[in-house]
Amino acid sequence: MHRALLVDDIVCTILQNVTSSATDVINFASTCSAISSPALDTLWCTQSNLGPLIMCLPQDTWKVGDDNLIDFSREPLPMEWQCVRMNTSMIHKLVGNLIGHSKCPPTLHCCILQRLLAQFPPTSLFPNLVTLDFEIVFDLMEFSSNFLLLHQFLSPRLEMLAFSVPSIDLPLNKLAKLILLDVIRDVCLTGHSIADIGHLRSLQVLALTLHEGSGVLQDSRLMDTPVELSALNHLGLIADRMQLCTSFLLRVITPHLSSIGIKYTKYATPAEVGKFVLSLHASCQSFELEEISIQSYNRPLYQDLNLYSPLPSHLFRPLLKFRGLKTAKFIAIGNYCLEDAAVAWPDIHDLRFASKETVTSMVTFAAVLSLAS
Repeated sequence: MHRALLVDDIVCTILQNVTSSATDVINFASTCSAISSPALDTLWCTQSNLGPLIMCLPQDTWKVGDDNLIDFSREPLPMEWQCVRMNTSMIHKLVGNLIGHSKCPPTLHCCILQRLLAQFPPTSLFPNLVTLDFEIVFDLMEFSSNFLLLHQFLSPRLEMLAFSVPSIDLPLNKLAKLILLDVIRDVCLTGHSIADIGHLRSLQVLALTLHEGSGVLQDSRLMDTPVELSALNHLGLIADRMQLCTSFLLRVITPHLSSIGIKYTKYATPAEVGKFVLSLHASCQSFELEEISIQSYNRPLYQDLNLYSPLPSHLFRPLLKFRGLKTAKFIAIGNYCLEDAAVAWPDIHDLRFASKETVTSMVTFAAVLSLAS
């Protein structure tokens, strides 16, 4: 073997070019014991399910059924279980199906998963885990919404976490390194859970789907001082009604927010749009926002479109303080009656105040001249 292959940086560079398939990495790892360790780290680093772990056991211990589920043929010996644990220690990311996998690999039968977790606590089984998409990896009904099991996976090493649960009631203060939190499906967000999110001092990306019955709609005046999300850069909110997003923003301070996107379904009145803009103005007090996207999924009948009340330009006036704004998208939220915005947003790259559903847009000649300049 060439001496250059003893340099870890060279081996890593080679591995970056042979990862088109797992077979390539396996073949590379099999060439010499001196380079097998970094190759195996690359092979196991990111996994989309736990099937390959069991398939590394002796072949007489497991079988794949017609349902594409792996089950045991015999109980693995203690030494064989340790082989599984050695491989899990190299896993850094448990995420959804990886790009390029045309065929779904076999997954674990629930009985095997139960035995695996009975052998090793999750935090010791995956000591180097930094990314966990809980719902996709543990997609069996017995596990995907098992809140107690999710608790066992929480460790200070986690940086990205996605899960689907009926409410947020996690000890989030333990996740000091978490930078991305994506709560899948509807959640019942309370003032207490918002305060827990505030403990995530490193959180940069937050995505929530707010539930209609959420306590987040309670009068914000009843709350104490808003929770500061000091490191948050990107915020995504999906809700049935715009008011849910407004109420959430009134409960948080986001001094470094650079991007916000909200999506909602029910028609929002001009007054509700105005309240949302004011809540955004109150939450982003340092005015560092660069991107705003507000989109309605409401699909009214064509003859009902003219019934929408106009959205006068003064509703959007609080946004004019965001001088660094580069992208502003207001899609299908009503009929717009606008004045010029070019003077307020000199660096604007993408400005959209319409969609194919709107019937009329009232723009002054002065506004057109200003934008043209």
